[in-house]
Amino acid sequence: MYVGGDAWLLWRPLPALDVRVEVKRLAHLWAPVGLSVRTTDDDKITGSTLRDLPMGQLERALRDPEVIEALDRSGSPRFNPARCSTEQAQAKVEAIEREMVGWEPVELQLEIPRPGRRDDAFYEGVWRIHQDVAKNSHRPAAVIAEANGVAISTVHGWLKEHKRRSKSQ
Repeated sequence: MYVGGDAWLLWRPLPALDVRVEVKRLAHLWAPVGLSVRTTDDDKITGSTLRDLPMGQLERALRDPEVIEALDRSGSPRFNPARCSTEQAQAKVEAIEREMVGWEPVELQLEIPRPGRRDDAFYEGVWRIHQDVAKNSHRPAAVIAEANGVAISTVHGWLKEHKRRSKSQ
């Protein structure tokens, strides 16, 4: 989540979505009052897409002291979708991330070996990516599956195999 100085947040809860959230100070809390959802891959937005947005995660983030502090501090960048395109927002995010010390993006792409050639390192890698994605998504297996063009059940199977192999060691 990236806090803008114009009471708009740039939120990336799911891959291929550009979600902007307008927030407003209500009493002593920040609350979402507007939402703009666009796809970044020219796919359509469905009811399922909107239902998959983890609004509870957003509400928890708005109670986080660091987010509250950033919202209370008025500064840049500005993420209002009427004034900032998806491409401009992405450029702003990349600039912010370059400035962050120790920031490492989560690489979602897996090199998927053929069945029978998947070693412990592959399953360990899937598990690590799952742990990283789970910090920002309530459906990490779905995020990994979409990024790799496989079914969610496939990712669940890989995680189950990792667990089985970890127990046998």
